[in-house]
Amino acid sequence: LGGQLAEREETAGLGSFLSGVWLRGTATRSAAELARTIESLAADIDAFSGRSSLGLTLDCTSDAFGEALPLWAETLGESPNLDALG
Repeated sequence: LGGQLAEREETAGLGSFLSGVWLRGTATRSAAELARTIESLAADIDAFSGRSSLGLTLDCTSDAFGEALPLWAETLGESPNLDALG
């Protein structure tokens, strides 16, 4: 359970904010570098937030999975790079 249904008044909008900044870079990659690396693998990493869910998805070919999964984990574990928000 996640998303808006799991938010309290004091955390309202946090899931939406997180899904909006998840792909804005990591501790070691800028947003542009992250996007280029994902694209070079013909992969897609996407963030979403809804009424009952929050997540980060990975779509890639089986050939790219070995390289794409660590990139997905980096995005999940080291994002967002809030310093990049200015």
